[in-house]
Amino acid sequence: MKRLLLLCSLVALALGVGSTTLSSAWGQEQDIDDMIAKAKSPADHEAIAAYYDKEATEAEAKAEQHKKMADTYTKLRPDYKPLPGHCRAEAKYYEGIATENRALAAAHRKMAKVEAK
Repeated sequence: MKRLLLLCSLVALALGVGSTTLSSAWGQEQDIDDMIAKAKSPADHEAIAAYYDKEATEAEAKAEQHKKMADTYTKLRPDYKPLPGHCRAEAKYYEGIATENRALAAAHRKMAKVEAK
């Protein structure tokens, strides 16, 4: 039982679960919504693109973290097969988020060029 509790705690910590993380994420979402609603100039769209680039970089880091966790689980707990698969699925999920955020950044850079004309 203690091992399971420790394992769950480690997974939650690795995923960055916590009230500070959740509240800061909420603040960022409100800010980006406001930025999008008020975007008119090339600089506005470049700022939004930078936001999405930052989000993509963070998602890529999360993906790498989950890949490493999958490797660790595979080496340390070969008898418990669900954990590596879960981590690989999480890595794929974060890779998808990174791809989408890079596409949003590119779209806003394109909008910045259009607004500059």
